[in-house]
Amino acid sequence: MEKKLDLTTFTNGECVGAATHQLTGTACAWWDSFSDSHEDPTNISWDEFAEAFTEYHIPKGIMEAKAEEFHNIKMGKERVSEYTTCFANLLRYAPSYVVNSEKEKLYYYHKRLNPHIKLKFGGIESNTLRALVDRCI
Repeated sequence: MEKKLDLTTFTNGECVGAATHQLTGTACAWWDSFSDSHEDPTNISWDEFAEAFTEYHIPKGIMEAKAEEFHNIKMGKERVSEYTTCFANLLRYAPSYVVNSEKEKLYYYHKRLNPHIKLKFGGIESNTLRALVDRCI
């Protein structure tokens, strides 16, 4: 939903309205309950909606397990493209206090690369994750 909303010029409130319009079943019931009990239901921000939605629908244990999986990822013997896909999928579960900049993404990606690939880089630095992935490939 966020990717679709990124393509619009909706305000924060309009994003919440567009997203909640798409909800069905359990998610729709959750939204009705959440907005009915909110002190100011006409001013629910996108961040508040997204946080509450995630907290309700994705158990904390799963989020913690995925964050732990991110912390333990290592490239091993898979191809760079496979490692990159896995890294990108798990990156969204990394706590924001751990990875909140491009520099930190580069650090964690490079740190967990296969040692043989790391050796080939020496002192060469990349400014973006995309540039580092390209160099690894």
